[in-house]
Amino acid sequence: MRRLDNYQIESNSTIRVEKNSTITQSFQSHKGNLAGVRLIGFNPNLGGSENFELTIRDENNQPVRTLSLSETNLGWGSTIRFDFAPIPDSRGKTYVISVSAPESTTAQLDLAYTSENKYAEGAAQKNNEVLSGDLVFETYYQTSGATIIIDPLINAGIRFTQDPVFLFFYCISLAGLIAFIIKRGRSIKKK
Repeated sequence: MRRLDNYQIESNSTIRVEKNSTITQSFQSHKGNLAGVRLIGFNPNLGGSENFELTIRDENNQPVRTLSLSETNLGWGSTIRFDFAPIPDSRGKTYVISVSAPESTTAQLDLAYTSENKYAEGAAQKNNEVLSGDLVFETYYQTSGATIIIDPLINAGIRFTQDPVFLFFYCISLAGLIAFIIKRGRSIKKK
């Protein structure tokens, strides 16, 4: 099962991947087992047969996962889903997703983009030049069924202790609800 790890979803424009160009976005993985990246793409050449290459690179600029993606599989405003085998030691590391059309003469792909820097943990680039904004993206990590139950409980405990006023009122409300249920149960038994 995959869960959302990181994202930047604001968009006010697009940026084009075309012949001999590469668009990249760096991001930090907050969890181990990084296992997927989603981008939003607009294919102006519907039905085309050219290929784009998606690559995940590590902090040393070494490719760790790649995918060849055909224009045939891309629509207008579609989610580009890049799922891959989990990277176990990804927690706290910086990665770069790149989309390129190195050999193509006709392929074009517009990626959803915001012209403002909305993602402080990374940056977008076009052909190694830093851009003012960021791509729209989501990253996902692989998890087990037990983790889905345990993580929210641990996070709830942390959140409760960070706000003592909320914790106080929550406990009072919970105690009142339990008292009401017990009292109601006793009155039903007497009848």
